[in-house]
Amino acid sequence: MTDNQPQSLVEFKKISHAYHIAYSMASHGMLKTKTDLENLEGMNPEGLFQVGNGPPEKGKTIAEIPTKFALSGMDKNGPFSQLIANGIIVLLYELWNEDYRSKISDELGCATNEVMCDVMGDLRLIRNWITHAGSCADTKIKNLKVLKWPNQEGPFVATQIEMDAIQLEINTMNVYTKMHSNAK
Repeated sequence: MTDNQPQSLVEFKKISHAYHIAYSMASHGMLKTKTDLENLEGMNPEGLFQVGNGPPEKGKTIAEIPTKFALSGMDKNGPFSQLIANGIIVLLYELWNEDYRSKISDELGCATNEVMCDVMGDLRLIRNWITHAGSCADTKIKNLKVLKWPNQEGPFVATQIEMDAIQLEINTMNVYTKMHSNAK
C-alpha cells in the first residue's frame, strides 16, 4: 500500500492519467487537423474524406465519409471527441471492474464485490447510459454520488470539462469495503 492506499489503486490512477492525456491530446490534435485541412489548397468540402494505407494514388482506401462531416466531427467537443470520450469512460470502468477491483480486493483481503468506490459507481451508471441507452441518462441520475454530470435526465455529452472532472475525482478517489464507511 502507498499512503494507506492499495498499490493496485495507485496503478489504476496512473493508467487513468494515460487515458486522460490521450483523450486531451486527441481532442487538441483534431482541432489542429481541422484547421490544417480547411486551409489546404484544393480541399473540396463537398467531396469524400478518405483514410488509407498510403498516398491516394498508390494506397488503398480503408474508410471514407463526407468531408463536411469529417470537418464538423473535429469541432471542439464534437462528435469525434465524444466518441473518444465515451470509449474512454467505458474502458476505464471495464478496466476497474474486470481487473483492478479484484486486485484491490486481494490486497485488502476481502471479496471483490465488497470493494466499493463512489466515483466508479458513478462511472458504472454513465457507462450503462452510454452503452445501453445511447448516452441518455435516466431516473437513476439521482443515484450519482460524486460526479455532478450528467445533471438531468436525457441526452448528455462528455466534453473536456466533464472528462477533466472525472479525472480529478479519480485522482482523489478512495476505496472502502461494504463493512466500512463510505469514502469518495
